[in-house]
Amino acid sequence: MADQPTPLTREQINARMGRVPLFAVFMWADGDYDSETSWRGELQSEYLRWQLDLQDRGLLLAAGPLDYDLDVRDLARPLGMYILAVGSKDEAQRIADQEPFFRSGLRKHRVSAYFLNEGTAIAEGRRLLGRWAQETR
Repeated sequence: MADQPTPLTREQINARMGRVPLFAVFMWADGDYDSETSWRGELQSEYLRWQLDLQDRGLLLAAGPLDYDLDVRDLARPLGMYILAVGSKDEAQRIADQEPFFRSGLRKHRVSAYFLNEGTAIAEGRRLLGRWAQETR
């Protein structure tokens, strides 16, 4: 019979927690948003360029649609989210307020403080925060 691994102590668990302070931005449809038309054309391209710029600047950890597998969207639920690696909620809010669909009145958003505690993205979250800190000095 194989030996069972020794369970981690609370101190060992705490030592492995990431505690990486990030900001999650949740997005909802607003105004005359129509997912069949609003995701097309120049506004979509502007939005994707905006996200790629955030990625290139090391501010965007992750982004994407939520519930993409549903046939019918519940517009009371968030359409998508992205996670920012910046130093403050005010900075995250400033960035979120520049999102092209928000500026055009077709989306609303909520910025939430988020701790990345577990998972393989901890190292990348720390790296991005370190990069942000270096660039804002």
